[in-house]
Amino acid sequence: RRRDEEAWTDRFLECGARLRHRRAAYAARLTGALASGFRPGGESYEVLVPGRGGTEHDERAALAEEITTALPRERAAGRSLAGPHRDAVELRLDGRDAAEGASSGQARSLLLALALASLRVYREETGRAAVALLDDLDSELDVNPCKEKKLSNMRSVLKDEALTLTPIQAMTLETAILFLQDDEMVEVTPKSVRLRKAILSVQDRKCAKRDA
Repeated sequence: RRRDEEAWTDRFLECGARLRHRRAAYAARLTGALASGFRPGGESYEVLVPGRGGTEHDERAALAEEITTALPRERAAGRSLAGPHRDAVELRLDGRDAAEGASSGQARSLLLALALASLRVYREETGRAAVALLDDLDSELDVNPCKEKKLSNMRSVLKDEALTLTPIQAMTLETAILFLQDDEMVEVTPKSVRLRKAILSVQDRKCAKRDA
């Protein structure tokens, strides 16, 4: 059984080192595309993955050290605990971990920027354009940023929470038409182009949807 384990470990080192090396190179290309792509509010994005950033030989040596260290725990757990499949990909927003400090709006902007950057990298590598399926456009959040906080002596048992709103992204007419939904309108003024709901009231929209 130990002989089988050694054979599989050798194969795992070969494939894992190649995967880490190629993944690091792809993450670097993604970060380059993010730097000149969709960046609302001038935000900066990065994609960081574990790895030495050297050759496949360097990655193999580092992975072998990880596996040797984790081997006793792996045998006790009965599963693999080290390798590229266990690596965490870190997305950074303005130099900090997006998982810790990004608002929901910033997280969605980051995911959209990643999708557009991956399309750009694919086009540069293959010379062919890919079809982008943005399946999260229908998700909406009804908010009232002008709602004031009640200045009374009544307090909730819950603590106050700071809500960060992502700045509005300026749109061109072509971009607005691209994101336009059936219940929306493109509003064009001398100073701006923006999307708005055809029915502004949230309650009226629910009634109209129910009566449709």
